[in-house]
Amino acid sequence: MNIRRISFRLGITAALVIGSLLVSPLIGPIEISLADLFGGTLSESQRMIFYDIRLPRVLLGFLAGGSLAVSGLVFQALLRNPLATPFTLGIASGASLGSAVYMQLGAAWTLFGLGGGTWLAALTARRSRPDRRVRAGMRTCPWNLLKRNPCSRPRGGT
Repeated sequence: MNIRRISFRLGITAALVIGSLLVSPLIGPIEISLADLFGGTLSESQRMIFYDIRLPRVLLGFLAGGSLAVSGLVFQALLRNPLATPFTLGIASGASLGSAVYMQLGAAWTLFGLGGGTWLAALTARRSRPDRRVRAGMRTCPWNLLKRNPCSRPRGGT
């Protein structure tokens, strides 16, 4: 692909993202139009619905989706496998276990907006090698706790 085609596709994608970010907060059971929004004729309830409910949800959804897309891209690039997912290596199971332990221990403290479990995971991950982190995620997979692991059945047999 040449650079013109790539820049055209990026431009179209950016226009669609910006358009959806502009239109999404306006859609809902309470009608809010762009003319009312920019004209300053919103009622107090419409203003509260737009600024306190809809706009934060749209922006957080955009940030969460973008973060998940980037983390998936990094995950696949590091492992050099286009089929790599957090479920393949047990990272999702390890995250579930970590969040369950975090909730049971009641470690409800935050530092710079990040929860205590995030800081503890970052501190312990920093001291370990990447292959050990992957193996730890695989160990916490619920299928590995069963006697008959469906993920490790021999291929070609019954």
